[in-house]
Order: sequence, then C-alpha cells, then structure tokens
Amino acid sequence: AELNADHLLPALADSCLGAEFETPLVELARRIAGTRATGAHPRDAAPQRAIAASDRSPRRALDLTPAREGLSHRERYAKLALGDERVEVGYVATTRGCKHTCRHCPLPPAYAGSFYALPIAPIMDDVARLVARGARHVTFADPDFLNGPTHALRVAREVVRRFPGVTFDYTAKIAHLLRHDEVVDELHELGNLFVVSAVESFNDAVLAALQKGHTRADALSVVRRFRARGLTLRPTFVPFTPWETRESYTEMFDIVEGEGLVGHIEPVQYAIRLLVPERSLLLGAAEMRPHLGGFDTLTFSYAWHHPDPAMDDLQRTVARTAADLVGAGVDHDHAFLRLREAAGVTRARGPARARAGRAPRLTEDWFC
Repeated sequence: AELNADHLLPALADSCLGAEFETPLVELARRIAGTRATGAHPRDAAPQRAIAASDRSPRRALDLTPAREGLSHRERYAKLALGDERVEVGYVATTRGCKHTCRHCPLPPAYAGSFYALPIAPIMDDVARLVARGARHVTFADPDFLNGPTHALRVAREVVRRFPGVTFDYTAKIAHLLRHDEVVDELHELGNLFVVSAVESFNDAVLAALQKGHTRADALSVVRRFRARGLTLRPTFVPFTPWETRESYTEMFDIVEGEGLVGHIEPVQYAIRLLVPERSLLLGAAEMRPHLGGFDTLTFSYAWHHPDPAMDDLQRTVARTAADLVGAGVDHDHAFLRLREAAGVTRARGPARARAGRAPRLTEDWFC
C-alpha cells in the first residue's frame, strides 16, 4: 500500500502501511481505540503514511511474535497435500526483505536490495504456538530462505530438534539452489518436502531483461539435481512478458512434460502476466520502455503491450482456460493437456518422463 500511497490517499484509504508494517499497525490500532474512547471518528486517528522499509530508519520487526490466539475458520487455511492426506500448516517468516533486485519483483522498491534475519527465539516461539494449535508442517514465508543460508540451517535444525516430525518447505532463487548444494541436501535430510523457485521462463532473453541472475541452463540443472535427490521442485513462472515469444512459450510445455514437472506446477502458472507496479525497477529499464503504457488506477500497475498482439490474446485465452479448469477441479494431467492445446501445442516434441502423481504441495496456489 505504501508504494501506492499517492493513488490511495485520501480518497480510497485513510492510512497506508509499508513492508515493515507491525509497529505502525499496532500504533494505528491504539490510535483508533483511543478515538473510540473519546467518541471521535477513527479516521482522525489514522496516520496518513507509515514509514517505508526503504527509508533510512525502518522500524524492524526484530522481537515481535505474531499472536495466534483466536484464529477462526481454520478449515479455510491452506493445508499440506500429501496424496489424499491434508496436514495442518503454519506460516513463519525468518527474514525480511531480499538482497537481490530482480527487476519485476515488488520487494526492491520496498527494501532496496537489503534483508535482515529475525532472531531465533521469537521464530521458535511462533513455531511452538503453531505446533500447539495442530501444525505439523511449516511453510517458511521468506522471499528467499537462502538469502542467509547459515541462518536458514540454524532455524531448520532448531525446528527439528524441538518439534520432531514437523516438516517444512521454503522458497529460494535458482542461483542459490545451484550455489548451496550442501545446504539444500541438509535441509532435505531435516524434513524439507519441496522448494518453490521462481524460474519465470526458459527464455534467456526474458531472464536477462528481468535480471533474474540465472539462465535457462541453470534452471534445467536445478530441475535435474532435484530429481536426482528425490526432492520436489515447484517452479513458478511469469510466462507472459514483452520478451517471451510464441516459440519459447510453447517450448515451456515441452520442457515441463519432458522433465516430469507436470504434477509440480499449478495451472495458473501458465497464464501469469508480468505486473509492473509503482516504483518497479522495470520502469527505468530500456528494454521495457517501448512496451510501457500508462498507470491503471484500477489494477495499481502500469499497462504494457506485447510487440505481437497475438501473445496478449493468447494470455487471455490461457488465463480463462486455467480459471475454468481450476474451478471445475480438473486433475493436473488433464489440465496440462487442455492448457497445452490452448497454447496451440498439439503434442510433445520429445519423450515425457513417467509421472509419479501429484507432488507435495500447499492446497492454496503460491505465486512467486
């Protein structure tokens, strides 16, 4: 919200909080409670604009433990899906920010390429509260769990020591998964069931424009290393950007099937279109300039158009198809075939690896 404060205040919002939201949120709640006691309108208590994480003195959430009491409607929360089994999940952050500045990511405008680790004690307090409420799996909420690999190992080791049998998943960059083989292996031994990684595309021109820090060859190397380990990699994509071609988009389906990833990827991932929010690093990128339109106050993002209008049409078609398939509860194998047909790919160009059914996942799709 802080990134869009100029568009939100004062017509649509009373207050906008930044990435480091806890302290301003508590202060706002106290102000509102105070105004109610005096009979004033809550709007009078709202700070117009809370501090942003990229400001020089961000108020960091170093010693805050989330309150988990009183959570209702637990059946609506995401679960871990292991075949037909559904396992309670807890959502825990161990770091804030990210030391990378991928151009399409919303974090660089907020954190300016910085990150910091949260102390172990409040992290463990949070996990303890979640486990006491029934969680048997933890999804680490960090933008990249391997920004601090030593910290990640300390956290995972302590979780396993204090809560035997609790499993976990995390998100990490392809470059980190390549660089930290030994860390990935130990995390797997400690109980890591799957890893989410923002592959984005198998087109090197797209990866370069987004400054992802990895190549097509890097991504394929990680896919194959994970398969050799027996560890699930769940790639995410932004397959519709100004630099993706019809050929490279359709090739993605061949790679997914050929590498045995059909059950690892949610249908929506084949339809995601690049989002360009306020203060995005893409706004200053020469590669983006020819395709960029104006700011849309309905979507809070900048419009852009593909140089091939047929690609914009294709994205809309695939998005509708994916939404229909998910709404109908279609299984992944059938959904993949339908989406491949929607993309104009009539059959795979190479041999497909045998499918082993659905990989471990969360029941709520994760957008990375």
